Amino acid sequence: MRGFLTIAPRGWRALALACSVGFVVGLAGVAGAQETVRYGLAVASLNHGPALLAGADPSIFAGHGLSMDVTDFRGSANNCVAALLSDAVDLCQIGTTTGVDAIAEGADLVALAVTSGPVAEIVLSSSAAAKLPVAADSPMEERLRALKGLRLVSGGTGTANYVILRQMLSDAGLSIDDIRHSALQDSVAMLESLRHDRIDGAMWGAGATGKMLDEGVAVRWISTASKDLPQISSIPFVTIFAKRSWTEANAQKAEKIHAALVEAIDRMVTDLEGSSRLLRETYFPELDEAIFKDGLTQAVAAAGNFPEAKATASGWQTLLDLQQANTGKDYANVSFERVIMPFARAD
Repeated sequence: MRGFLTIAPRGWRALALACSVGFVVGLAGVAGAQETVRYGLAVASLNHGPALLAGADPSIFAGHGLSMDVTDFRGSANNCVAALLSDAVDLCQIGTTTGVDAIAEGADLVALAVTSGPVAEIVLSSSAAAKLPVAADSPMEERLRALKGLRLVSGGTGTANYVILRQMLSDAGLSIDDIRHSALQDSVAMLESLRHDRIDGAMWGAGATGKMLDEGVAVRWISTASKDLPQISSIPFVTIFAKRSWTEANAQKAEKIHAALVEAIDRMVTDLEGSSRLLRETYFPELDEAIFKDGLTQAVAAAGNFPEAKATASGWQTLLDLQQANTGKDYANVSFERVIMPFARAD
């Protein structure tokens, strides 16, 4: 889930935590007595926007009798899971694939909320796009088929973007072997390769190429948040996990957390201007405006696909099927009924 506006928030103070240096948001001073939620965040990026917004505006959680004590694990989802299992945090908000793998490997975790669908996109260089027989506004299947033979990079095998790329190609009758695919993790290297014609495109976290899109050097070819990709946009991409034992001991608190995140999603979607201003001032004051605006637009669209912070049975099963095809692991113990808390189920 890395590579999407992972700029460290300004003003968060360091906290030494086993195997990780994190950041804490202290939300003292909000009127009334609140229960503290020790909230682990894999990375402070806009695809985790609802949690960031709740951190920037303490009234969101306070309205549900809660306060957030946030630890940012600076991109290390595994450290977030380790902290959760060792009771250093109450919650761990991570890319869903990481939590699913942890459960498959024996961690007894449950899902309290889903706050985003996939926030990724296929971006092509303008020169590569101009050579194709279809355009960026052509039907989705035509755009996917046009990728055949192109030099495309994404995260490596097992990453969420790679898994989703494979599925999108499969839906269009292609396989990963039909493109000239390379694994790449470095966003700077990706941008330079795209700018200097060393690759034709990238499947990457939305926002990373915002400046190139703004300059006309690149073209957004496909967005995973698009309503044209319902089988992809319904996949739970960012999920809040907790230990089953903690959830059983804090049942009402768990439901309050879910309700607070629903409110945060609603704020992002219905008050885009206010949310944008608050997120930018609090976390990304020095980020290029075009990159921030493009990334936020995509993040809001992906969060808006989960307005009630609930997973559907079909979306969850699609995720498991994709992950099983990619990893070969057995996900029988990660079923919708076993893992998704009742208040986080859409059906």
